[in-house]
Amino acid sequence: MAFLPGRLREVLRLRLQGDTYAEIAQALSLSGGTVKSYGAQLREILRKYFGHDPTKSSSRIGNIHGGLSEEAFQSP
Repeated sequence: MAFLPGRLREVLRLRLQGDTYAEIAQALSLSGGTVKSYGAQLREILRKYFGHDPTKSSSRIGNIHGGLSEEAFQSP
């Protein structure tokens, strides 16, 4: 995750832990709109990096915190 700017990295870390956008906004003292914007930026980065959006899932188990691990974002 080192390639991500600080706030995006924090939001992704909390999403990987299973936090909702509302929980992330509260934890980072941000507005819900700001966190949603960060989420959109993360999805775009993930689409470019993986070729698809792994956060798109109807199941919480299969979304970003269930389908990906932080190891996927380690620099080679």
